[in-house]
Amino acid sequence: MSNQTILRITNHHAAACGTPPTIAEQPGRYLGYFENEFGEQWIFVREPGATTGMLYGGDAGWATGYPVIDGQAADLVLDAPETVWLRACWDAATSPLSPGRQSGRPTPPDGELPF
Repeated sequence: MSNQTILRITNHHAAACGTPPTIAEQPGRYLGYFENEFGEQWIFVREPGATTGMLYGGDAGWATGYPVIDGQAADLVLDAPETVWLRACWDAATSPLSPGRQSGRPTPPDGELPF
């Protein structure tokens, strides 16, 4: 059945971190979520055709979006797992297959598999 919610995530941060963003799914928009072992949460968003993405994190203050350029977040110090996750999001969002994304899934060229 279509239009069913498949992921709902609760904010684990204190009220002082602000109100977390509510980010709706849109065609071509890339969304990534990460939570580390301490419950610190991150959300990566990249709009179709954009040259940058945005990173939101509870510990960094939900209201502030940090630009992501070439897989790195400006003005943030991320640990190793967070860095690897952000780079994976960037690579997926900027893949040559990204412009052909439909319903959130990449469309391989000429019916080829992407691996």
